[in-house]
Amino acid sequence: TGSLGVYCEEFQVRGKWVYALWTTRGETDVSLDLGKNADYEAMSALGRRVVGVKDSTIVVSDEPRYLICKNPIAGAKAKLQRRYPREELAFAKTTIAVPLASADEVVVTEAMDRRFFHESDIFLRMGPFAAKTVIDPLKGACVELTDLSGTNGTPKLVANCTVLKFPNAQPVSGEYDTIGVWVEGNMGDGKVKLELVDAEGETWATTGPGGVGEDVYDECGLMSVNFDGWHLLKFPITFDSQVKVPSVGSDARQVTRDGTGNGRIDFPVKVTGLAISNHPWNLDFLDMRPTRPYVRIKDITLLRSK
Repeated sequence: TGSLGVYCEEFQVRGKWVYALWTTRGETDVSLDLGKNADYEAMSALGRRVVGVKDSTIVVSDEPRYLICKNPIAGAKAKLQRRYPREELAFAKTTIAVPLASADEVVVTEAMDRRFFHESDIFLRMGPFAAKTVIDPLKGACVELTDLSGTNGTPKLVANCTVLKFPNAQPVSGEYDTIGVWVEGNMGDGKVKLELVDAEGETWATTGPGGVGEDVYDECGLMSVNFDGWHLLKFPITFDSQVKVPSVGSDARQVTRDGTGNGRIDFPVKVTGLAISNHPWNLDFLDMRPTRPYVRIKDITLLRSK
């Protein structure tokens, strides 16, 4: 399909050709080359069937759909920019905290930060990464972050990690309940984590709910880079957020602090860091395939639900 995250799997069943199509996240348009088929039968994940379908462009989402054909299709090509109807939310206020329009805003670090990563995890290791300014056709000036280890220097099950610091970040006036960042994904299935400092000087980070019964960060993958194209990743920082993390350590419990101060986020806050991991290899059923070595990031944003 042209994407590591848009699947089109082919099977032969009782003399017919069956295709299962789905995405890792969101939905996109897939163009079909029907080959010798004049039409096909379409079936939803719940078994609803429609015969005589002739559409050569279909919408494919994270809910699988099936095509049943008399002959093999000749190809399927996905658009890389996806849509996310299940994640669309209206916010009362949004403010850009860190524009990320230039690599001059960013300091790339390779030191182990145990809030985000830990040396005891044999499947994670630090850096090296490089940041540069690029002009993206959709987002304009942004920061391109490249994993310099690549496939030759990385075992197939290992993710490379880095922490970016924003030394020139300024406090953002107002109160917010959600934090987000625009990411142009590479299907590297990494995780994004963010750090902020409140008005009292207390440091907060989206690290997972250590001490709440589990240490898993973002079980449902809100901050996972499991997509192509641009997407605004969003994560709650207070319980007022309409973005929810359904797990034992849910919602704002996913945000931890450095142990100083009064134990609540005092506004205004400034965003001071971003941690990210990247897998140079992507699991494609029976094989590992290389991912694109870079992601692009833009506009770390604070959002208020009401």
